[in-house]
Amino acid sequence: MMDLRQALRIFFKFRRGLLGDLCRCAARSLAVYFEALTGKDLVPGIIAAVQTFGGRINFHPHLHFLVTEGGANRAGIFHRIPRLDDGRLAEAFAREVLRLLVDRGLLSPEWVERAAVLERGGACLGLTAFAAVRADNPSSGAPALRILSS
Repeated sequence: MMDLRQALRIFFKFRRGLLGDLCRCAARSLAVYFEALTGKDLVPGIIAAVQTFGGRINFHPHLHFLVTEGGANRAGIFHRIPRLDDGRLAEAFAREVLRLLVDRGLLSPEWVERAAVLERGGACLGLTAFAAVRADNPSSGAPALRILSS
């Protein structure tokens, strides 16, 4: 699951067309992450679903993903990746989402930079995500990717 911090959800509430872009951000972040791990340009297998409500029937846009444990290169050869580094994947997703919002003129680059400096200093502005990989179904034998937010 790839989720947005509450501070960023408002941008998607009244611009529902951005939800498709959010899905593409998640797919790009996975591809970038896989390339960083393997040094190869890989295309992961992805099945994605957008959900716009939370457990309290509140507006809570997030993505549910089924992702292969690796990707195919241009020759069609599948390469497995080692265990996911949750923090690096979450950072890649956050960068893609912030880039989307800046490109659409919804956030200024200066605001994003100031917020990043504050977050590195310990302030929690809700601009980053955190991740955890766990086996949701031990009988499946494959870990499920979950990027969660608070």
